[in-house]
Amino acid sequence: MIKIFSRLLGATTVLGLALAAHPVSSASQPLALEATIPLPNTLGRIDHLALDSKRQLLYIAEFGNNTVDVVDWQKRHVVRRISGLDRPQGVGFSAATDTLYVANGGDGSVRLYRGDNTKEISRLKLAGDADNILIDPRNDHVVVGYGSGGLAIIDARTRKQVADVHLPAHPEGFALDPANGHIFVNIPDAQEIDVVDIDGGKILGRWRNLRGADNYSLAIDPKGPLLATIFRNPPLMVLYDRNKGEVLGTSPACRDADGVFFDPNHQRIYASCGSGEISVFTIQDGQPGGYFAAPPVASLPGARTGLFVPDRDRLFIVAPAGTFPGTLPHDIAGYVLSQSLPGPNGMSNTATAALLVYRPEN
Repeated sequence: MIKIFSRLLGATTVLGLALAAHPVSSASQPLALEATIPLPNTLGRIDHLALDSKRQLLYIAEFGNNTVDVVDWQKRHVVRRISGLDRPQGVGFSAATDTLYVANGGDGSVRLYRGDNTKEISRLKLAGDADNILIDPRNDHVVVGYGSGGLAIIDARTRKQVADVHLPAHPEGFALDPANGHIFVNIPDAQEIDVVDIDGGKILGRWRNLRGADNYSLAIDPKGPLLATIFRNPPLMVLYDRNKGEVLGTSPACRDADGVFFDPNHQRIYASCGSGEISVFTIQDGQPGGYFAAPPVASLPGARTGLFVPDRDRLFIVAPAGTFPGTLPHDIAGYVLSQSLPGPNGMSNTATAALLVYRPEN
């Protein structure tokens, strides 16, 4: 068993949400807050993110606002907004066809937009609750999790659905191993992780001996055989050998996790959590594939959805409006969804939604 230890802080330090972006540097922190970019007139839950690397535009699915914001993260402002959506959850950008895909949980539609001006060009209908999106780099297929248990495969060039994989329940986080076309899928309602042959359209295996419940976020190591998933109950990171399905180690994680990411350049794993912090796991000397928990980095309550882009060396996390400093409730997600509830200790919910840009430090 890989020796993994943790150092948990007794209290969470919450950063003030400054509307003027300014860099923060600290030699002792693995992540530095480089910018805070306000997202005006954005209420409710924030969901997935995607990046157009050519234009340096970040797409943010604003579930509770029925919008997608298009943010120039380098110039630090919102460029435009896509409105009229129906609970947008997943976003994915196909560079090969210069197309943005938006999955809508309300009507089950997947809507396609031009990359240069975000004009709608097509619309596909799935069987409800269209959610996470993944772009297959091998063939530019678009994989969409949806409904009570399915992965829809869309050909980005013909803009048509070409296959469908049935799952035992709604898929949450999933990741593709491009070496063999296997997709690893978190299915919390079935309490399992499924291994799917996306080319053959079949389930190869089901990992059922899990170490917790509510496994929403999942990631694979692009340079090795590791897979990491974060459980919310209890808050725990579990590291697997994805080729064998064997548990290599566990470590405590922050609460209400919704994103987990490998940083191969700095040999770290990051987990973004609604508890107002980012868990950081650093490779352990002498233990290939072993990670231990370093002290967490403070973010903002409710800032649980994110995206790490290795070639830009940036971690993007979105804080929804209506998050509060002070004592945190047990269920973070329960109060950030309601914009009418008062904050802890009687504080008002007037904070502006914002994109937080972190730069890994050596």
